[in-house]
Amino acid sequence: MVLLASMGLCVYCGYAESQVIDHVIPLAANGANSWRNLVPACQACNLGKSDKGLLAWVAQQETT
Repeated sequence: MVLLASMGLCVYCGYAESQVIDHVIPLAANGANSWRNLVPACQACNLGKSDKGLLAWVAQQETT
C-alpha cells in the first residue's frame, strides 16, 4: 500500500517510479517502523538519502 501512495511516484523527486519504501526518520535515528514513517521512494533518492534525516538530506541537495 505504501508503494502505491503518491500515484506510484517517489515522494522525494516526484517523477521517478517508486521502487522501495523509505523511512523518513531513519531507523538509525530511532525512527519507527510504522506506516506514518514510511514513504514510497525511487532507488536513486533512497540511496542518496541513505541514513540521513529528511531535513539534512534536503539541505544537502540544495548545496550540491
